[in-house]
Amino acid sequence: MRATAQAAEADHSSHVLLAQALASTAEAHTAANGTRLVATAEATTVRWSAANSGLPKTATDLRGVSEVVIPSGTTVILDMDPPSLPALTIKGALVFEDRRDVKLSARNILLTGRLEIGSAAAPFTHQATITLTGLRTNTDTTVDNDGISRGFNVVGGSLLLYGQFTGPTWTQLNQHLPSYTRTATLKNGVSWRKGDQLIFAPTDFYQQATTEQVTLAQNASGTNITLGSGLKTARWGRLQYLTDQGMSLQPQSSFAPPSTPFPTVLDSRAEVGNLSRRIVIQGANDDAWNHHGFGAHMLIMGLDSKVVVDGVEFRRVGQAGKLARYPIHWHLLSYDINTGLQRGDATGHVIRNSAIWDSAQRCIVIHSTNGVQVRNNICYNIKGHAIFLEDATERRNVISDNLVLKVRSPNADKLLKVHEGSQVYEAGPSAVWMTNPDNTLTNNHTGDALGNGLWLAFPERTLGLSRKVALYPRFIKLKQIEGNVSHSTGGPGQLMDLTPQDDNNARPEASPGTLVSTAYNPMGDSKPCYDGNGNFWDYCGRQTTFTVKGSTIYKTGIVGATGAYRNHTGKPNYQEWVTADNAGTYFAGAVTNGVIQRVLLVGHSLNVGKGYPSRVTPPVGLATYHSAVDMKNNVFVNFPFKKDTPSGAFMTDDYYLRPLEKGTIRNNGNRMINSHPGYRSLPPMLQAVHNRAENWVLSGALWDPYGYWGPKNYYVVHNVPFLTSGRRCVALDGSTAGDGLNGSACEGPYYGVSSFQTDVDSSRFTFSAAMRVERQNEAGDTLIDVWNIDDGYDKWVDSQGVTQNCDFRNPPPDGYACSWKLGWMRHFAVVPKGRYALRFPTHARQPRFVTFDVDNAYRTTDEFVIAIPFDGRFTAAGYIIAGRRFNREYPLLDAANNPDSTDATPTATRYFVHANSLNEVMADRTGKLVWQDRGSNLLWIRYTGSVYSAQAQAKESPRSEAGLNYASSVFVYPQGACAGMDRSQFDACLASIQAM
Repeated sequence: MRATAQAAEADHSSHVLLAQALASTAEAHTAANGTRLVATAEATTVRWSAANSGLPKTATDLRGVSEVVIPSGTTVILDMDPPSLPALTIKGALVFEDRRDVKLSARNILLTGRLEIGSAAAPFTHQATITLTGLRTNTDTTVDNDGISRGFNVVGGSLLLYGQFTGPTWTQLNQHLPSYTRTATLKNGVSWRKGDQLIFAPTDFYQQATTEQVTLAQNASGTNITLGSGLKTARWGRLQYLTDQGMSLQPQSSFAPPSTPFPTVLDSRAEVGNLSRRIVIQGANDDAWNHHGFGAHMLIMGLDSKVVVDGVEFRRVGQAGKLARYPIHWHLLSYDINTGLQRGDATGHVIRNSAIWDSAQRCIVIHSTNGVQVRNNICYNIKGHAIFLEDATERRNVISDNLVLKVRSPNADKLLKVHEGSQVYEAGPSAVWMTNPDNTLTNNHTGDALGNGLWLAFPERTLGLSRKVALYPRFIKLKQIEGNVSHSTGGPGQLMDLTPQDDNNARPEASPGTLVSTAYNPMGDSKPCYDGNGNFWDYCGRQTTFTVKGSTIYKTGIVGATGAYRNHTGKPNYQEWVTADNAGTYFAGAVTNGVIQRVLLVGHSLNVGKGYPSRVTPPVGLATYHSAVDMKNNVFVNFPFKKDTPSGAFMTDDYYLRPLEKGTIRNNGNRMINSHPGYRSLPPMLQAVHNRAENWVLSGALWDPYGYWGPKNYYVVHNVPFLTSGRRCVALDGSTAGDGLNGSACEGPYYGVSSFQTDVDSSRFTFSAAMRVERQNEAGDTLIDVWNIDDGYDKWVDSQGVTQNCDFRNPPPDGYACSWKLGWMRHFAVVPKGRYALRFPTHARQPRFVTFDVDNAYRTTDEFVIAIPFDGRFTAAGYIIAGRRFNREYPLLDAANNPDSTDATPTATRYFVHANSLNEVMADRTGKLVWQDRGSNLLWIRYTGSVYSAQAQAKESPRSEAGLNYASSVFVYPQGACAGMDRSQFDACLASIQAM
């Protein structure tokens, strides 16, 4: 047997049990331990009980026997309870007779022929129980065993199991169920039997309540059932309806949503499932199970196999900490792992109307197999991910109408993957783990999971044994995800982020599965794009929109206040969701070009339960990731304002890319009922206590075109004179009084100044130097306010000259600064006709090269004055160029070939001309004059609008960032610098300036 296992390991892994390897292992075991008892009969069909069957009738018949074989060409009718068998090999056929209850026990079963219990036309009506009793093997700490003991291995055979079950498999309550009450009212009529094992899902937050299992006290026919004992915790059992006043137990027919179709019903009624079936496959209830989690497992191999499991109960299943030893496991049917070529789909393979519970290792595993149907099943009390698609090659599978409850992490010494552990932020053992988007995932209910209800983890490449399959999951189009319900989870109810990668090249299938945050960016042809260096490129123009529709998520995110949904994606379309009673921010993540529309968000519903968790941040509806997601035609109910903390409908602490945010124009049609639009989050330097390890800013001015916070078209700003002085403003807070606790809404426009780069800190996109911006009155003789941002580098040097890593938990002392995140987010908003002086106080010397961008100052009436630091020993030259953020140096390096130089209506590039005094600049209306104050190392610029490229602007969508902001760049450098250099020599140009 050891030789066989070693041979299998040479073929990638000792757990790849191909048919011949498994059969030869069994034969070796028989040869070493006893004889083979082969069924013999004169006819091709024989009853087990027949004297001439050659099959054991009593334990005495098994003395010295280590394997019972039903040979090819022989059909055995199981009409009795045989003695507990050693190994059972079915090469012919074994058919359970439906005249009595039947029990079959064996150490293990190898099926290369056919096993039938019932049929589609005549499901099995009695009780059939298969118990696998093999001894626990491999007591060491490795992740493999021989796969035989307590194994039900289907190798090219046919397993056809049809148990009569009038059902339904699961339903929901239709009335509240108080604790310790024995009578429950259900949504659907049932036909269940006395003694059936029922489970009731929690309707509260994770750990406030858990799934409870009880016995049905009497036969049930209809919607009312009687339990053997009441539940310890009450369950919610009523629908809630959206009305003009909020949520109600009665519908309002006149309610008009902002757009249709729109979900107006919140269904958080507890699910009720029935675990009992007439066909049972189970592991022995012994020490190996109770203390080591060594249960039965089913392994299906070979595309020529056929498996239909309908109305079957699996219990005491899965083998803790062992690869490929799961309750039911389709293993490598669709691909040749040696070549990566596809063999075909497992058409006709299905598990439905079944229940898998008490599993020591996962529930339903589909491994490098396509086309399996998983419909209307229950997974309950599962260790590790429950429904698990393993290698990211799995496609065209259907996972629909299943109920998954009580999913927990295995013990640390039994973990197969790190993402099934209890310490994964925002995640952990989840009800569904799906690694390839080309699958159908519809109408599943998931809850009571430590991790997530759905974890959609689409990696860049295929994994494990299937790593040679040439698929790139994160670029494959999404098939269908619709109508799924997730609740009572530790992490967010649903997650589309944190993807696995192989980190064990020698044995990738045994990789712990390190997680990386990788964006799901589906392409129209499901194939990746590449840049000029052969690396994956997400923005090649082939991106396609994907839709996730009709999710319901409630009572989730209690671990870390992670809300309802987290994602890292491109071009998502989330529509017609219902979310309620979640902890923290409901929707959040890193997204590009997304939309959330026609979604019902309920901060606090009528389902109070045990209440909102203490020490958890208040609920917030949506985070937009700096306007990367359009939020339109949504309804927010019961999101109140809370002082000094994110709260309300909209999160504002992720507006940090730009000093001025106008993407809010895309957030139209939202309605708020008993809700505040949102707390105006403060950047660290404006907070009451400033952590010296946090130095970044948020957008100074948020455009409010629809009047969610204040008057329409005003800007919501921080309540500081730098932004409010001289403006017409309305103070904001959570009430009508307006005391400024939530900033101010001020009349616009505002302009933005950002994207700095100097020769001292030449980081093009990560400029992190300290900035001090003085706002002065028009005459320059009064300081109005200072916008001060300390160094944002991720390291700092202490008084002993030792470099320290930035850590918000151990910030540097006064006089030092750093930023553990977002340190390059430094910019400021300015007002029309404002006057400003900029300094970089921690620069080692005065800069000789300064460039930055200006937003929203494109009209002829737009103007402001700004002094920028510039080394007075050099004569400054420069220009303003329209819309050229990413190649703003072109006019310096290759002016003759500058494509914008011919666009003179209006001028796209404006070159500076030196004035003789600051007064001359202040009086200028052309925007060309600058004055260099050499003694103060300042260059004064009167920025005047009308610098933009009509040709470039015409190409932009009016509601895109470029279309809204009309960006331009200011570029200042020493006169005569970089002469003769072309646009490919910017680094050399910069080096020559630094060397001056």
